[in-house]
Order: sequence, then structure tokens, then C-alpha cells
Amino acid sequence: MRATGEALRRRARARPLCVLLDDAHFADTAALDALEYAALAEADVPLFVCALGRPALATARPTLGDRAARAIHLSLGPLGADESAELCRRLLLPAENVPARAIARLIERARGVPVLLVELVRGLRAQGLVRQQAADGNWYVATDELDRVPDLPLVDWLAQQELALLPEALGAHARLVALLADEVTGAEVAGIVAELDREGGGPLVSLDPDVATRRLVELRVLTERADRVAFRHPMLRDAVAASASDPERRAVHRAAFRYYLLAADIPEGERLPRLAVHAEACGLRPEAASLWLRIAEALRGRHAYVEAETHYTRVLTLLAEDDERGRFSALRGRGLVRYRLGRYRDAISDLGAASAAARALRDRSGEIECLLDEATALDWMNDYGASSERLRAAEALAGTSPSPLLAARLMVARGRAMLRAGRWQEGAAAVEAAAVLAEPLGDEGYETLVVALVLGGAALPVLGRIADAERGLGRALAIASARGDALHLASALNNRRSVWIARGELGHALEDQAAFVRIGRDLGMVGIEYIGQFNAAELHYWSGAPEAALPHVHRAVEIERRHLEVATRPLARLLMVRLHAWVGDTDAARSWLEEVRQAERSRTAARLAPSDAVLEAAVELTLDRAGPAEWDRLCERSRAESVEQEPIEVQELRALAALRAGRHDEARRAMREALELAARIPNVMQRRLRLSLARIEGEPGTSPVPR
Repeated sequence: MRATGEALRRRARARPLCVLLDDAHFADTAALDALEYAALAEADVPLFVCALGRPALATARPTLGDRAARAIHLSLGPLGADESAELCRRLLLPAENVPARAIARLIERARGVPVLLVELVRGLRAQGLVRQQAADGNWYVATDELDRVPDLPLVDWLAQQELALLPEALGAHARLVALLADEVTGAEVAGIVAELDREGGGPLVSLDPDVATRRLVELRVLTERADRVAFRHPMLRDAVAASASDPERRAVHRAAFRYYLLAADIPEGERLPRLAVHAEACGLRPEAASLWLRIAEALRGRHAYVEAETHYTRVLTLLAEDDERGRFSALRGRGLVRYRLGRYRDAISDLGAASAAARALRDRSGEIECLLDEATALDWMNDYGASSERLRAAEALAGTSPSPLLAARLMVARGRAMLRAGRWQEGAAAVEAAAVLAEPLGDEGYETLVVALVLGGAALPVLGRIADAERGLGRALAIASARGDALHLASALNNRRSVWIARGELGHALEDQAAFVRIGRDLGMVGIEYIGQFNAAELHYWSGAPEAALPHVHRAVEIERRHLEVATRPLARLLMVRLHAWVGDTDAARSWLEEVRQAERSRTAARLAPSDAVLEAAVELTLDRAGPAEWDRLCERSRAESVEQEPIEVQELRALAALRAGRHDEARRAMREALELAARIPNVMQRRLRLSLARIEGEPGTSPVPR
């Protein structure tokens, strides 16, 4: 030690010397002593020793460096939650809109350690975690693959280094603990060792379990968390478990299955997943499939969609080929959670397969349920035509005497289809009737009830029933919040926009849209972000604040171009045309209108709704400097087909177009009509209408209308 230290001092006297020691926690005592001796203050040489190590180094050598001329101890903790999430999202590119829960699970496995997070995501990507919908489709994260254990050479090496320092019996105990769970109590370890002992567990039971566990904690292989122990990192635990031999694995999993089967003192939420893991690992496939299905259904009921999807997928890999009932349940469950995760095409595929399984089982109710589920998923994709087709198929199967739950579900689906077609009176009546049917059904009818309340919240303001809409949405928000149902909480916030518009509360409407977008991003549902950005842009546009609208409409256009599965109509680009036409930028309006027309001509585009077609016609007349007769015909059409504030917008666009064409009397008449409509129709256009009126009246200080 002294000789090595003196040699380092001589090198440092000849020229300044830096010694960099990585993984110092693996260094032997002699090496650390030599470095410490070389750096003693009395040596007075230009020597810098940088030792990098895990917390185990400070535990083993707490005074390391204290006698040096100068010592600095720096502790580098894991990345914070936000930094870890940002790193994770970058590593997952080009996939976007990844559910926040999926990001959180990756961070949990790496414990926020950057190198481990990079290794984990790279390993999972190599096994297909990030996928493309089709050759030219969007990229997404296959969230049901998150629990896979990829090949991670770095982590395997770290595990080997950890185990190499342990006596064989203690290493066997470390492998045993690794095979059990992320965190275990001493009682669980002791109970499973007792089960192993009954079978003659050999080296696995050669040490007292309490003593062995305590020794692993002292060596920092395990850490204590309240009354439990765990490996420092879940990934390290995976690697240690993978190092176990096949006989060790089989013995531990059999013993653990027997132990957890009878461990009545462990809460079901912990016991069942552990029982399922060990049943699967020791080849009890039917038992494991049944357990995972039970767990997945419970997770779906708690709206934990990422975890539920993972377990439904496990069920499908474990089921026997002839278990059609299990296949139906798992496919339907996975389809339901997938559309809530924004994986619409995969959801439609699963629900279609579940419907086929129901037909094979002659389960008419199950088939109807799947058709209604598909109708809902297609509605989220804005494919209202296909959604209505599924509804009609479900109605044909249901006949005249469906069960109470199916009657409520059919009624809410009918109401939704009517509202999508602009049949406000009939649609509102149907969703109110659905709420009445669902109310007495309890948990079984919850989702139908909350959907009916949310849809009613959008429809009733159109009929002037603002207070009823506010009450219904208030109840929807309360029951969705109580159940942790983020999806329908978001929907209620979005639809409350109509109430705020009716009350002239633009600020509250924008706040709800911002919250709606945040929830959509957390869920990984790009469709929610699209709707929220579009709505925020339209609210700013209607209020006469085009500059505030532009960032939102640009983001909506970006989503619209890249995600045809949620934006089948070029509505954001049409909004861009409307905005530029209103401010009088005809060149920009014409350019955007041409893109709208190109999108409408594509094979994948759906037809514009009648109200949107009226808006498109209004900007076309504006840009073509159409005459009074053409505007008269469009205004007549608008009275029949436009919704919400759109009739006001059409009349105002006519007034401004007439002013630009020099038809001042027509401009004043159209503006008076717009103001009369604004007095009857709930809107947030007062500021904008005042600006337009000032233009027409030619008030001093107002911006001229560009020609």
C-alpha cells in the first residue's frame, strides 16, 4: 500500500496527476488505502483522486479522504420526476402521446437513474416496445409490453459484480428474494423458506432467513422500506433473478405459490398478483390465466388502464385454445382499455374478435355489448357513420326486450348518434332517458350514467336549458372524480364549455379546455388534445383574439395532419381559413382553403358535417366576393344547419365581406342581423362583434377592413 502510494506521489511531483477510479465500491482495501495515503496533506503534491462509487462505498469507508489536504464529498441522487419523464419521452421518440402512467412505470423500474433508464428503454425498444400503426402510420408505445425483461448487458454485469462478492449461501438467498417480488416482508421470506425446507430446498435454505436478509441489507444489496426489503433497483432484482438456475426457479416458484395460496393475512391486492406470478412461473397456466383475468378486471374497474392492458395480454398468452369464454372476456376487456389509451385501431380489432367469440358461444348479450363498445370507440375516432352502423347491428340483435343494462346502453348510444347528426331535441331526450335507466343499476350502470350526463351537458345548452346542463355536468364531474375516472372527467370538463359560453364566461371555458388537454396528455389520448386545442382556438377566435388562437390552431393542424385516426375531417385547417378570412388576409385564407379541399378529396377523409360545410361555404363566398343573392341562400341554409354560435359568425362574415365590396347598406343590415342573433344565441362574441360594428360604422381608431 505504502509503496504504491509513494509511486503515485513521485508521478505527481514530476507533473500534476489525476487518478480516476470508477466503481470504487468494488475496489479492494489495499487500492483504496494506497490512494488515500498518496493524497495525505503532508505529501504536498499536485494530485487529484476522483473516486466514483455507490452509497455502499460511504458505508464501507465512511472516513475515506478525511486526511487528504482537501476532500469534497458529492452525493448525486436520481433524476427528479420531471427530468426523468422528459428523458423517457425523448428515448421513446418518434412515439408521442405516451400515457403518463406508462412513463411512470418505466421510471419506477429504473428508480430515476439515467443510465439504467436509458438501458431499459433501449432494451425494450429492441424487443418492439415502440411500434408503427402501418407502413406510413403513427408510432406508439405498446404499453402491454412494459413488464417484459429485456436483455440488459450493463445491468447483468452489475448483478454479477454484486453476487461475486457474496458467499455462495448468501448469494442463493439473494436469488431467492429476487424471485419473489419487488418488495417482501421478512415474514414472507421466512414462510417461503419454510415451504422450501419441507421439500428439501438445499442451498436455498442453508441460512436462517432473517439473518441472511439482514446481512444482505448490511451489504447494501437490499434496502429496507418500512417493514419490507427490496433490491436497490427493480432492474437489478430482475438481473439477479435471471441468474438463478432452472431448478432454483422451479423450487422457489412452487414454494411461493403454496405460501401465497394460503396467506390470508396479506391483502388481496398484493396476494393475488404474487400468486398469479408464481402460478405462471411454475407452469400452472389455467390458474394463472384465471388470476390475471380477475386482476385485470379489477384494474379496469379502477381505471388503471395501462396495468389492465398488460394483464389482459398475459391472459391471452396463457389461455387454452378451447377456452372461448376466457378469450371473449380478455379480448373485450383489452379492447375497452385500449380505446381509453388512444389505441383505437387495436381496440376495434380486439372488440371485433371478442364479438366473434361471443357469436361462437351463442352469447347474444355479449355480442351486443361488444357492438356497443365498438360504437363508442368509433365515436372517439370521430367516425360517426361506422359508429351508427354498430348501433344498428346491436339494436337488431337486442330485439324488443333487452336487459336493463343493455336497454340503458342502447338508449345512450341512440342519443349520441342523434346528437352527432344535429338532432338536438331528440338526442337530448334520449340521453336523459338513458340516465334514468342507468341510475338504479349501481356500479353496473355507472359508465352509461356518466356518459349520458356528459352528453346531456353538451346538448341541453343548445336547447336553452343551461341550468339543467350545469347540474348534470356537475354531477358527472363529482362521480367521475370519486371513481378516479379521468377519461369521463375530461369529457365533462370539455362539454362544460357550452355552459360557460351560455354564461359569457370565456375565462372559465378556456381553463376547462386547458385541464381537458392536460388529462388527455396524461392518458396518452391524442384525440383529446386535438379537440381541446381546437376548442381553445375557436373560443379565442370567436372572442376576437386571433393572435391568441394561432398557437392552439397550429397544434390542432399538426395533429390533424399526422393523426387521421382521430381527425378524419380538416376542421382545424378550416378554422385557419375562417380566422384569416375574418381578419381580411385573403392570400393566407385562400392557401389554407386549398389545403382543406385537398384533404376533403383524399380517400381517408370523412365528409364535413352540415354545419361545418356552411362555414366552408361562408369563407368561399367571402373570398369570391359573392353577391347578395348567394349570401341570402347561404344564410337561409345556415338557419337550418348551423349550430352554437355559427349563425352569428356567418352573418358577421357576410357583413364584413359586403363592407370590403363597398356594399355598405348590406353590411349594416347583416351586422344588425348578427347582433340580433347574438341577443338570442349563447355566445362569447361580444368583443368581436363590437370590433366588427366599429369597422362598419367607421369609428375613429378602429382598424380598417383589409380588401
